[in-house]
Amino acid sequence: MADRYPKKTFQDVLNLKRENFGKVCQSFSEVHRVRDLIELGNSVCRVDKNDLAAGTGFVLFHNFILTNAHLFLSNGKLERSLVNVSVVFNFETPNSQRRVKVKGNFIDFYYDTDVKKRVLDYAILELESRTKEFESTTTCIETLSGSPSQTTEKTTQTETLSGLLSKWGPVPKTGEACLIGHPDGGVKRMDFTCIIEEEERHKAVNKHKAENMFMVFTINAALKTQEISNLLPGGGKQGDVSTYNTFFYYGASGSPVFDGSGRVFGLHTAGIVYPL
Repeated sequence: MADRYPKKTFQDVLNLKRENFGKVCQSFSEVHRVRDLIELGNSVCRVDKNDLAAGTGFVLFHNFILTNAHLFLSNGKLERSLVNVSVVFNFETPNSQRRVKVKGNFIDFYYDTDVKKRVLDYAILELESRTKEFESTTTCIETLSGSPSQTTEKTTQTETLSGLLSKWGPVPKTGEACLIGHPDGGVKRMDFTCIIEEEERHKAVNKHKAENMFMVFTINAALKTQEISNLLPGGGKQGDVSTYNTFFYYGASGSPVFDGSGRVFGLHTAGIVYPL
C-alpha cells in the first residue's frame, strides 16, 4: 500500500478512506432521506417484454415511463412495436406486484450519438392506464322478505405516483449516490454508493484489475471493444457520464440514480461487461 501512495503516509491513506466513507454515509444515514428515497422509489417499475423481465424504468410524469432504448433491441435493431411490453409496480416481495400494459408505440426514443458525438440511450413509454379496480360487498335488508342479501359493487380509483421529473437535479461531480431498480429482474432493491470522480477513474479501473488478476486480459479487451477507455481522463468523453461502483447489472438498465439530496441526476445505462 505504501508503494501505491509514496507521497502519503499509511495513516494519511487510512484517514482519507475514512473521510470518503463518511461522506458517502453521511446523507444516507439520516432516516428522513432514506424514507424520502423509499417514497420516490414507488415510481420505479420493472419493464417486461412478453412477461419476462427486460430492465427497469420509472414514472417521469403522468403516465409516461422513462427507460433505456437498448432494452428493445432485437438482432441489433430497435423494435418499434411495444405490443408485448408491460411494466410491473410494487414488486418488493415475491407476492406483491401490479402489472400495467404499455401502449403500442414509443412516445420518444433515441439510440445513437448526438451532434456532439455523445451516446444517448433512452425511451419514453406511455401506460395504458393507472387505475385500480376494487370490489366492495354491501349487506342490505330486503323489505318484503326481511332476509338479508349481498350486493357487490366495482369501483375504480386512479393511482397517483410522483413523477420523478420534478425531482431532477444537476449532475454532481462527487459525493454519494443511490440506485433503485430491479437487478436481474428480481424484487426492487436499493444500492448506496458514491460517484467516482473523473480524475479517479484510472485508479478505480486499476483497483478492479488488481482484485481480478485472472481476468486482466478479458477486462482490457472489454475496455477497448466497449470504448470504456474514452470515459477515462484524456479519453475525450469523460465528462459525458457519471461513474460509480454498483452491484446493479443485468435488468437494472433504466434505474434512476439519486444524489444525496434525493434528486435524480442520471439514468443507469451501462457498465463494463465481460464473460466470466
